[in-house]
Amino acid sequence: MKDSITKKAESILKAELLSQTPENITNNVKNIPALPRSCIIVGGTTLAVFCAEQIQAAGHTIQAMLTTDTVLQTWAARQGIVCVNSVEALQAQIAQHPVDWLFSIVNPIILPVSLIGQIRGGAFNYHNSPLPRYAGSHATSWALLARETHYAVSWHCIEEGVDTGDIAVQWPVSIEEHDNAFSLNLKCYQAAQEGFIKLLRDLDQGELVTHPQDLTRRSFYTQSRRPDGGGYLCWQQPGEALSALIRALDFGENYLNPLGCPKLLLKWGTVRISWLQRLNHYSGGAPGTLIAVEEDAWQVTTGSEDVRIGGFATFEGKLLSAGELADISELKPGKQLPLLSSQQTQNVKDILQALAPSESFWRERLASLIPLQLPFETAGKSAAPKWALSAWQSPLLENSEKLKNGEKAPLPILLQTFAIYLARLTHQTEFQIGWCVDRVKNEPDLLSGLAPVVPMTVKVEFDQPWCTVANWMNDEFARLVQHRTFCRDLLSRSPALCAISALTTSRPWRVAVSFIPDDKPWEQNALGELLTLQMNTQGGFRWIYDTNRLSAEVVQRMSEHLQVLSSSAEEKDDIPVWQLNLLPEAERTLLLETWNATQTRYPDQTCIHRLFEQQAEKSPDATALMYAGQVLSYAELNARANRLAHQL
Repeated sequence: MKDSITKKAESILKAELLSQTPENITNNVKNIPALPRSCIIVGGTTLAVFCAEQIQAAGHTIQAMLTTDTVLQTWAARQGIVCVNSVEALQAQIAQHPVDWLFSIVNPIILPVSLIGQIRGGAFNYHNSPLPRYAGSHATSWALLARETHYAVSWHCIEEGVDTGDIAVQWPVSIEEHDNAFSLNLKCYQAAQEGFIKLLRDLDQGELVTHPQDLTRRSFYTQSRRPDGGGYLCWQQPGEALSALIRALDFGENYLNPLGCPKLLLKWGTVRISWLQRLNHYSGGAPGTLIAVEEDAWQVTTGSEDVRIGGFATFEGKLLSAGELADISELKPGKQLPLLSSQQTQNVKDILQALAPSESFWRERLASLIPLQLPFETAGKSAAPKWALSAWQSPLLENSEKLKNGEKAPLPILLQTFAIYLARLTHQTEFQIGWCVDRVKNEPDLLSGLAPVVPMTVKVEFDQPWCTVANWMNDEFARLVQHRTFCRDLLSRSPALCAISALTTSRPWRVAVSFIPDDKPWEQNALGELLTLQMNTQGGFRWIYDTNRLSAEVVQRMSEHLQVLSSSAEEKDDIPVWQLNLLPEAERTLLLETWNATQTRYPDQTCIHRLFEQQAEKSPDATALMYAGQVLSYAELNARANRLAHQL
């Protein structure tokens, strides 16, 4: 029987990758109709473009594509190929124009069995692992963590189970000692191209032979799975294992890292590292002992040989020198670095895995950072903020009958009022403020590096009533509760986020909001770069603000504005929010009457031309008239008026 894996693969892959006996191999020679064939491509990236070009070069047609990838979309548009944006649209397309083959290439969508059943000749998916091992996500990283030396990529038939279909082509990939996730992914990319050429040729010639996977050897890795210890270096492990961790989490500086950064626990907190070098000697010290501090690296003992580590940086990406880091960590040669307990490593892993499904949500939101500029902020940013804490203000609507009857909750009203107020001040209908995350009891924030403040998106449609803003804020609050927070190293793991300078600061959002329940101690931490609104359970509030840029009088006036504006929440639900009053009576009188009292009495016995001549004598060079691009001073206009009078 002709097996689909080449002789070359047999000499490289482990025996378990090819442990298919004649008894359990099924010959599934596809009965393919005559040329030309019609095809569907689902997925994206340049690999999908390569495969599409091979299909066309072989004389086949591509009927349609399902992709959200701009690379493949751009290529398809140039070729005049139909692109659909949903599985339902693709099924409708196939129903009208039947196809022979479907190829799923770097495709995150699980295709339904009903769609696969519409394909006449066969549906095939690319997976970057030697199935049945490393099924699921991020296969190359898990293989590196397992310290594999033999590897392969697979083209397999699509069935109901994820990555369970019969193997059509498996192409070998060798793993070298210094390979990381980036270089191994590149090797897999090249192997995928070779494998697809063979798959297409076998289909063309009607000679495709497939064999079933031995699912007893299957290992599946979910997209949310994270490395043991959450990426922290555990010094009790051998240097080989620590090196594998660093390389498995190195996806290249221009590519998204979906798993996490390698981390180093220190006395004062956590830092990232980017490289580790194994040394050929063992100093004999306890694991985690600092041996030497070099210009750009540390030497540390492990469970086996010594290693050098370097590329130190904060979660946000600020680089730290080896000497500086040793000083602030109070470390000298001979001292031992902190060691994580087994319970700590498990807790960190559990937390990061629980938050992993929300990472795409936070990446998208952080990438759309919307600045907010308050109009009464003093220009110029002080190098060192000078924080002040205001007195507590009474809850909004404190004397409201509706509030007393429980019809209006104080906290939502305060949040809605603040949202409308900021929109009115800045004339922005959409912006972001910081939201302080409610911490879970005994949560190891120090280890997991969770962001204490996340972006809350505020939308205020000026022509809509208060209830529209209330609905948006309620939905937004539900989103924040659902997605909660993110690990701070997300910022440095995403090239798109690294390019946003504001995100690298300790306070990315100008204004922040903090709510702390009664059973937790109040913190006087400034979460906003300029201003933080703190709220209590009863709806009372106070401010933390930078006195270098905001005065106490301005902050007090803001409190008064919120009190006035909040009264509209129960009385004027049908009025657009831009029409709602936010000025106290005294301030309204000052603005509209006192400062507008500009009447000036003129001599009622003097003619107007005399008054004009007096002004011309007083300020002859001042501008008197501008029209159609011409500018005349009082002296020039007076001279022209005199000439006209003499002429008359």
